[in-house]
Amino acid sequence: MTAALYRAVLTAIYGALIAPLLVVVIVSFGNSPTFAFPPSGFTLEWFRLFLSKEEMVSALVNVSLPIAAATAVLAVAIGVPTGIALSRFRFRGGGVLFALVNMPLLVPQILLGVSLLLLLIMLNLRPGMPWLVLAHLTITMPFVVNIAMAALAKADPALEEAAMNLGCTRPGAFLRATLPVIRSGVLNGAILAFIISFGDINLALFLSGPGVTTIPVYTFSSLMFQAQPDIAAVSTIQIAIVAGLLLVLGKTVGLGRS
Repeated sequence: MTAALYRAVLTAIYGALIAPLLVVVIVSFGNSPTFAFPPSGFTLEWFRLFLSKEEMVSALVNVSLPIAAATAVLAVAIGVPTGIALSRFRFRGGGVLFALVNMPLLVPQILLGVSLLLLLIMLNLRPGMPWLVLAHLTITMPFVVNIAMAALAKADPALEEAAMNLGCTRPGAFLRATLPVIRSGVLNGAILAFIISFGDINLALFLSGPGVTTIPVYTFSSLMFQAQPDIAAVSTIQIAIVAGLLLVLGKTVGLGRS
């Protein structure tokens, strides 16, 4: 009885969280020119309309996806070595470094966006894609570093020592002995960094420059002036991208396995 009640409560909670997303997906296939739910019929017209809008497609393909990909690559390239240093070595200032890495988790992102914009103004720099990537790197680094540290906690350092005793250099021992053990954590960190960057609007509102409008900002701006279902269509595409990545994440960490 307790287990059944527990499952029912969890189902109700997750159902309430997922329901708005399902409504958006259904509306994106509806034949009504407004956000009508439930729709009286179904069509792909709003996806065609989305593809016909060059600025909207560019915001997704030429801005949001490249920024998210660059953020994921940089977050892994910097975050994994940082996690290794914090996990495997003891050095002066390690605690301070760990605190600095995790500080963005404590600062509201809207305030971080304002602060970074003011910093660019003080430095006489224009907002644009490079600064947005760096801003996204700031908010994704804590996740990548902590995931890397958690993965390294499961890796036996003796494996690297054995590899070095057999003639490997320390980098070679890490690549051959430790990386295969933590690669799921590295992949998870990269996917999580991509998703966070891809869905960010708080920083992008302040750091987007001319010709550098991310799809969340474009969607937000469009909703302020018009309410066409093509907004639901592009939202459905974003949901599909994130859902696909979450499926990869689930397969990687073995979600659902007994």
